This record gives sequence, C-alpha cells and structure tokens, in this order.
Amino acid sequence: MSIFSAAHPGVLLDATTLVNLEIKESDLRGYFNANAIMDLINNHPDCVGLRVYNINPNTEFPALLAVCVLDNGADMQLDGTHIMSAPIDSPSNNVEHLTRLVAFERIKNGYSFDVNESEKFSSFFSKEMLNNLADGNEQSGFAFYKVIWLGGRSTHLIVTSNLDTSKPIPIIGLNGTGFNHCLSDQPCPGHCANVDANGLDIVAPNPITSEKGDLTSHYIPIWDPKNL
Repeated sequence: MSIFSAAHPGVLLDATTLVNLEIKESDLRGYFNANAIMDLINNHPDCVGLRVYNINPNTEFPALLAVCVLDNGADMQLDGTHIMSAPIDSPSNNVEHLTRLVAFERIKNGYSFDVNESEKFSSFFSKEMLNNLADGNEQSGFAFYKVIWLGGRSTHLIVTSNLDTSKPIPIIGLNGTGFNHCLSDQPCPGHCANVDANGLDIVAPNPITSEKGDLTSHYIPIWDPKNL
C-alpha cells in the first residue's frame, strides 16, 4: 500500500502564519548539510523522502537523525540510509553515517519515558520538497525547527540556512515569499507506516521497549527488532 509520495508538496506558509508560529531560537532541533541530504535521497532509488527524528531532545544540545522512507511509509533498514546531524552547539555541519542498529538505539532513546511528550515525533519530507529547497536557494544546508501545527500536533519546519557559523539561526530570513521553507504535514504519530484500510495509524501490535521505558504509545515505523 503506497501512502507516501516522492512528489508530496508539504506546506508552504504565508508570512502571517509564519509570524503567528512565534518560532524561537530554542525551537531549533538541528541542521543538515544540504549535500548530505541530497546524496542520501538521490543515491537510493526506492527512497521517496526522509523521516526526521529528534535525538537527545531533552538536552541542551539536541540533534537530528534522518532516515530514507519507502512509499509504504516504512523506514529503510539498509545500512547507509541513516544519517545523524552534529549537535546544534557544534560549528561543524558534518553528518555521522549510522548502521541501522545504532540508528535504532538512538531513536529508541528519543522516545524514552523521561523525554517530554511533545518531542516524541518524527516528520516526513518528500524528495520533491527537498529538491525544490535545494534548487531554489544558495544556502548550504537545512535547519529544522519544532513547531506546533494543526490539532496541537508537533512537526518540523525546514528552513534553508547557511551553516558556516556555530549558530545558524535563519529566522530573520524566514518569510512568505520564495521557497526557503516547508512544513511537514505528515508527522508521526499521525502519519506513520502501520495504517488500517482508512489510512489511520495502528498502534504497533508488539510494542518496542527499551531500558528507559515502554514505547507502546509511539509507533516507530517498521523498526521491528526481530528484523534487525
């Protein structure tokens, strides 16, 4: 069942809506070098986009983990399809290439019981969304902000950004003109991989647990330990 599309447009926000989101520096969750993102999605033909997870969200220096996504919504489990950003306090925009096992463990920790509920989400960005952002701007990377969207649900807003300094906050350049931002309207929970006939999320039948808590209420798309 194909529920995710490489051509999904995402949401471009007008200037008024962007202002009303009241985005702050503290909402920055991480950033990626644009070349690393484009290499990831373009080197895997079956990859329709990326799902972005919050890593270390309850620390002073969060980071992000991006995973290639199949059209059925599943996270790809091939080694080489997962990258992690540098912490936001780092002047480096290098990425860390992870094996699927390491990626799984880091994602689990982001869903542990001591993490704020509003941080336990991931967001989907299609290949077309990312290509449009890369083609239409000269910036060297993408910054990701946590925002509260429709229904009070957490998602990510992606903004093109130069990452040459240790604090790449592109809010000043954020406006309703041009294609320098895009909001994911397919966050998980809400739009995961395990869906019923009506396209609604189903709680994982065998909840994944970790040392830090039970992940029953947060379905991590197709990360079944027995398949790792």
